[in-house]
Amino acid sequence: MKIFASYSNSEESFSQSLELVNKFGVEDKPILYIPFAAEKNKYEDMQKNAIKNLKSLHYTIVDAVSDGKEILEKDLTLYGMIYFDDGNPFKLLKELKESGAYKYIEEYMNIDGIVFGKGAGAQILGASILPSAINNTVITNSFNYYKGYNLFNDYSVYCYTPEISRDELRAEFVSLQNISKKYGLPISALSNNAMLYRINDNYYKTNPTASAEFIKGNTYSISYADGAIKL
Repeated sequence: MKIFASYSNSEESFSQSLELVNKFGVEDKPILYIPFAAEKNKYEDMQKNAIKNLKSLHYTIVDAVSDGKEILEKDLTLYGMIYFDDGNPFKLLKELKESGAYKYIEEYMNIDGIVFGKGAGAQILGASILPSAINNTVITNSFNYYKGYNLFNDYSVYCYTPEISRDELRAEFVSLQNISKKYGLPISALSNNAMLYRINDNYYKTNPTASAEFIKGNTYSISYADGAIKL
């Protein structure tokens, strides 16, 4: 199992994330691109941008799907990696679970599949997407599929941008603390250059100075030197 979760909201940080992915023996197979976190009218442009940004990997084909049912028609063993793009994590998880593709992808992960999640795609790889509720308005009473893949030792993943004022960032972190405390959720908050990744049963974080941890409402900043640390 090789799982990568990153915010990567700039071309430079995305490129750095892919450098890490490349170190773990990525096979020369097509990549399955999943854009469900975005609105459908944005799929085509997002796929073009993804192909451009993924050029540093060994893939010659980026195969996109337009809904979860199409995933069920695929032989996932033919793919070198599954890539979840950014957008709204609630929308992404809803499509995966209601279509049945969620379990199918989980099986792929368990046979040593490689999965890369960016932004919303990163957040569904954690224990719960509830932390994202502080910045998402597209949450309906009928949608209760908050549980994610839980691939990072019970941590939920949250992505935030540092390009906001200090007061705005403080307010965002207070909201995260409240959610962490209310639901008993350990949260790993990732800014642009931070990444969580898992290789089998080992968990790591890169660029820890650009991230923070919230454990049941208590927060502390990570201040180790740049580079991967084992969680």
